[in-house]
Amino acid sequence: MKAISVLSAAIVALSLGVQNAVTQNVLPNGTYQFISRITDPFGNSLALTSGTSGSSITLTPLVFGQSNQLWAVKTSGSGNEITVAGTSGNLEAGTQGTLPQPLLTLPSANFVWITKSVGGGTTVTISDPSNSFNWAAPTSTSGASVAVQSASPTPSAAPLQLWVPIIASTSN
Repeated sequence: MKAISVLSAAIVALSLGVQNAVTQNVLPNGTYQFISRITDPFGNSLALTSGTSGSSITLTPLVFGQSNQLWAVKTSGSGNEITVAGTSGNLEAGTQGTLPQPLLTLPSANFVWITKSVGGGTTVTISDPSNSFNWAAPTSTSGASVAVQSASPTPSAAPLQLWVPIIASTSN
């Protein structure tokens, strides 16, 4: 457990070096865990966590390799499809209705998301193809539901819209 805390602190320290530079950086195909740039009140790193079909995607304490915190990223056109790893692409991160909306675990419908590097690649934003809405945590507490909300004009000024991708495995 102590090793995870030390590594979590290192991840947060890296992500705190964010600059204002933003570049489009579609993540390479692979399996990732996405960690909120902001830790919870106890200093724990929080990861995007999937649930059953139709449920909200939430933040829960990071557990390296935990299956419901693994996300398969696959290049699709000019963006990424982000599916729940281990479901053969049958479940993915998506929304229902007009944005802004909660981010949900949904049956595959080919949602496309754009990842942009912020500050040299240690942190990313994840947005809709028009770059108008970002994935965001409304608060940095365990169990908080993630939403797709209006993008901040300055990503470094909106830390709850910033994510640290940790690669679990790569694929072609």
